Amino acid sequence: MTVTVTPDDEVTYKEVSKEFTVKVVDPNDNDGSLEKPYTANEAYDIIKAFTSSSATTESFYVKGIVTRFIATGVSTDDYHRYCISSDGTDTKEVLVYNGKGLNNEDFTSDDDVQVGDEVVVYGKFQLYNTTAEITSGNYIYSLKRKAAPGLSFGDVTAFNVYPNADFTAPTLVNPNNLTVVYSSTDEEVALVDENDGTVVIGNKEGTTTIKATFAGNDDFKAGEASYTITSARKDAGFSFSENSVTLKKGDAFEAPTFNNPNNLTGIVFKSSNNDVATVSNAGVIALGTSTGVAVITATYAQTNEYRAGESSVTITVNEGDPYVEPVPESKYVKITSTEDLTAGKYLIVNENKKMAFNSGLASSSLSSSKNYITVTISSNEINATDATNAAAVTIDPTAGTIKTASGYYIGRGENSNGMDISDSEEYENTISFDANGNAVIKGSGDIKLQLLNSTGSETFKYYKSSQLVIQLYKYVAGASETEIPIQISSAGFATYASNFDLDFSNVDGLFAYKAQMSGDKISFTKVDKVPAGEGVLLRAENGGSFNVPVAASKPATLTGNLFLRGTGDAVASEADGKKNYILNIVDNKIGFYRAAGQIVATNRAYLSTTVGAARIAISFDDETTGIESMSNAQSTMTNEVFDLQGRRVAQPTKGLYIVNGKKVVVK
Repeated sequence: MTVTVTPDDEVTYKEVSKEFTVKVVDPNDNDGSLEKPYTANEAYDIIKAFTSSSATTESFYVKGIVTRFIATGVSTDDYHRYCISSDGTDTKEVLVYNGKGLNNEDFTSDDDVQVGDEVVVYGKFQLYNTTAEITSGNYIYSLKRKAAPGLSFGDVTAFNVYPNADFTAPTLVNPNNLTVVYSSTDEEVALVDENDGTVVIGNKEGTTTIKATFAGNDDFKAGEASYTITSARKDAGFSFSENSVTLKKGDAFEAPTFNNPNNLTGIVFKSSNNDVATVSNAGVIALGTSTGVAVITATYAQTNEYRAGESSVTITVNEGDPYVEPVPESKYVKITSTEDLTAGKYLIVNENKKMAFNSGLASSSLSSSKNYITVTISSNEINATDATNAAAVTIDPTAGTIKTASGYYIGRGENSNGMDISDSEEYENTISFDANGNAVIKGSGDIKLQLLNSTGSETFKYYKSSQLVIQLYKYVAGASETEIPIQISSAGFATYASNFDLDFSNVDGLFAYKAQMSGDKISFTKVDKVPAGEGVLLRAENGGSFNVPVAASKPATLTGNLFLRGTGDAVASEADGKKNYILNIVDNKIGFYRAAGQIVATNRAYLSTTVGAARIAISFDDETTGIESMSNAQSTMTNEVFDLQGRRVAQPTKGLYIVNGKKVVVK
């Protein structure tokens, strides 16, 4: 405030003003005296109001609770540096710097003052940089140590549960019967009643800390006890023993087992294709009747205790190995892989020279020049004759031995060329094939069996430098068959070309047809006997297995037959001015579709004709067997469908019907 004095005699005296600072004090406010000590908060505010680092010249009494120590250890010094605040937290802390204990005496123990003690400190105030402190020279006037509240939850303070599980909270040990407040750090994981500590586990997975907090009173320090709850669903843990199983139709099937270590109920099993494989409610897998792929899946919806789970196994059933007809005559067939190398008779051949090693020579001549016979090679085959059989060797790929027809073992020593002969099993060879399918027969060292390229005196022998490569032709015995097994798929149709003359006339349920031009269309005419090498279309309602007799005499050629026998090579869409067609099923319609590079096996056939169409439907000319698949007839059928009694049918079911004057079977 400002006080101004104005004199009566303004000539003699001038007016005087003076400013005074007036502090209005409530007689009940604390003043830092022993009777009214400042609180730690008040001391903090007073010191923080200093305009710069400075200290008071007088000392004050300050009451507070010890919050923490900056430096302790009476073994190294006789004072403590500790902080006090009004509520025992770090809010508005005042640093008690280099103070002494009660009665202004040195501290003698680290326990002379403890966190939580209520003290009255006497000392000067100082703002040191930005720190509010009671500066050096202070001491503790009075100290009141409250008892610890003694709260605990026993020895077990961590619990693992799953969401929404029943939970019994541990009992709070509260020997002084203090009033506490319960809280949860994440109430979505677990909610606790703040009064009685009852816990309800929530739906959320995670970890929360349950606390019982005591605020403190005149007799006891503030304190708390806590425990943690980790809520997590368990992994369902089930699985199939295999991820995938691939087999051929007809193979023995060892079903993957379903492992359910937690004995979960409510697992749902499903097959993507029951025709290929089915699965029971217990997870037992069984094969169906069709080839293809089925994914077996086990799924489990999430529960309180377990997470959602899924496991699957892919079952692939391929067509079984097709029946390969034996050849009527014995042959030597070229092999190009160690997979086809089995113990038996072989010809060692050079294809360019058309020469085969003659193992039937006397031992004195086996390594001489011209130790060969000439052979005729056609489509990687050599017909078996008396001459080729006499020239053949016997190979044991496991032992690595090559034995001549005359009973000797052949091989080669470490550092010589030529060919060594022995009547005991002393030579070993390594037999492999190069990238071009040539046989690589190595003796000791770097030498290998080759054909020396000396025109007029060619010789098969072991040699170090490169000469002419050799090939292996394996003996395949001819067969004298009386009947040929033929398999027809459930589609009901197949093409076939046999190595033998076949007689279909008395095979129940199986019919053979040749394809021929009928005007500008192709028709299929039933035939009873089929010469070897001729392709035909076979039909059997719903498929099946049949044994077809070999014809007793040579059948006549199938005149005008448009089927060509497969060669094991890809068939082009068009060749030699003809369009080629492959038997196939497209959009559930069976018929002959334009070839696109498919491989046709030697026991199958394809259509070759001048007719141009996207699909050649299958229809039959003869009345006896004039029954076609409804899927084939639907492309040309009208709305007129009649049963065999002549009654019109709107929605045909399974059975025989008359469509456009032809018999049609609906499957």
